[in-house]
Amino acid sequence: MILRKGEGELQLSSVVVKEFKIGGVDHKNLIKYDQGMLCLTNYRMIMEADTPAKEKVTVFELPLEALQKTVVKGVIGKLLLVEIDLSQVSASKEALDKSGLKGGFGILHLKVEDPKTWAGQLNKAISSRKK
Repeated sequence: MILRKGEGELQLSSVVVKEFKIGGVDHKNLIKYDQGMLCLTNYRMIMEADTPAKEKVTVFELPLEALQKTVVKGVIGKLLLVEIDLSQVSASKEALDKSGLKGGFGILHLKVEDPKTWAGQLNKAISSRKK
C-alpha cells in the first residue's frame, strides 16, 4: 500500500473477512478476496489482497468518515465488527462486486491480530473525526 502525502499508518494486520452483512444478510459473496492485509491510517482504512497472479488489489477502501462504529465480539476467536457507510466504499472492480452495494450500512466481520487494539484505534479515529 502506498501512503498519500501527510498520511500515517496507525495499525496494520493480516485480515480474514468472515462475514459482510447488509440488512442482516451475509453478502460475503460480493468479496472475491477474503484474505489480505488491513491498514488503518489517519485518513482511511484499506484492505489489500494478492491475486493468483501475485498482483495487489484493493478489496475495499473506506475514508474515516465511512466508519460508523466498531466492537469486538466473541469469547474465543474474537472478531472485529465494523459498521460502514456503503456509499463511501471504493474498491478494485475485480475484488469487490459493488453492484450489490446500494447504499445504507453494512457490517464487516473481520478476523485480525489483536482485535481489541484495532477497536481502540478505530473508535479513536471515529471520535476524532466527529469533533
